[in-house]
Amino acid sequence: MFKRKQKCFHLASVLILSLLFCSPALSADYISKVDNFILLADTSGSMGHEQGATGSTRVALEKEMFGLMNSMIPDLSYNGSVYSVVPFQALSAPAPYSREALGSGISAIPTDVLTAGFIGNPTPLGSALEKLDPVLAGLSGRTAVILASDGDYNVGPNPVSVAAELYSRYDICIHTISYADNTAGQKVLDAINALNECSVSADGLALLNSADMDGFVRQVFYDIAAPKDSDGDGVIDELDLCPGTPAGVTVNADGCPLDSDGDGVYDYLDKCPGTSPDLSVDSDGCPIPVTFTLEIEFDFDRYSIRPRYHEELAEVADFIRTHPDTKGMVQGHTDSRGTEKYNQVLSEKRAEVVKDYLVNTLGIESSRLKSKGYGELKPVAENTTEEGRQRNRRTEVVLTGDMGR
Repeated sequence: MFKRKQKCFHLASVLILSLLFCSPALSADYISKVDNFILLADTSGSMGHEQGATGSTRVALEKEMFGLMNSMIPDLSYNGSVYSVVPFQALSAPAPYSREALGSGISAIPTDVLTAGFIGNPTPLGSALEKLDPVLAGLSGRTAVILASDGDYNVGPNPVSVAAELYSRYDICIHTISYADNTAGQKVLDAINALNECSVSADGLALLNSADMDGFVRQVFYDIAAPKDSDGDGVIDELDLCPGTPAGVTVNADGCPLDSDGDGVYDYLDKCPGTSPDLSVDSDGCPIPVTFTLEIEFDFDRYSIRPRYHEELAEVADFIRTHPDTKGMVQGHTDSRGTEKYNQVLSEKRAEVVKDYLVNTLGIESSRLKSKGYGELKPVAENTTEEGRQRNRRTEVVLTGDMGR
């Protein structure tokens, strides 16, 4: 595989095309279709006639066209050469391609092919193709022969038959650029073009347009490598912000797996889809549980809420409201004075009164809260002192649910 190096555009007349050119870096990888190419310029007498209403001879237009082609050929490390039909000779012998060397060969294409009025060089197109045989024999790999001609011939073998013989002997593709002004000449070029499906045909005048020439050069000389997509997610490596995405995973325009609930865990890894975006989650995308405990102490043998706890209970209610997956357990406790049965009932009343306050006063849904009394079974301090007994006369609001971010 050959990488692209540069690409240039038509800048001036044919005499300076090979000298003035730009060399911006290309944005894609170019893969050469050929190892060698030969520009075969028809310099027979018929090419000395004017081409339609252009005011220029066919050979002059041919020369200008090849100059433009040279300015647009990317340097992909092949061998290039220029040959003329009459006389058959190397104007630039096969050598590693350089724009300057090929340009010199193109500049040497003769335009004085008419020596006396309409009497000019003979038209031995078939003979010129025959003489390519030893040239092709000295080349290795695939060769593009780019024939610019009007298709006329009046001496030598049939060029179509010679072209067919060359196809049978060499790995070549003959491309035709037409300057034909009659049906017979165009038929010859069409027949050469039909010998192999690799052949590209073009109109010589059309190729003086840079866009048309760019298309022709691409068809003949190179392919553009498809951008790499190493993980096969449909986003090329150059743009992929998440390389290495597993096969089959749906991705966004940046090549990153989708995260539909916005919790920071990709959908294909998320075991808890639909998590609220304001919740912290674990590596499976599931909300991280949190326990929030509020202790409310009571007077001896009482279950009314002291006013100083109202503000803290309001904070608990706010937390429950802003965390919709959070639920609470209100747990009532007592000290050890009194009977166990009495203390069980008292603890249940303490739990229930706190739950009722959260529901009826602070507006929390009753389905999100439960209450339970534990009597004197779960002390947090010794019951041998008043201070310890005060700590045990309590209700705990334990919230278990999902922690906000």
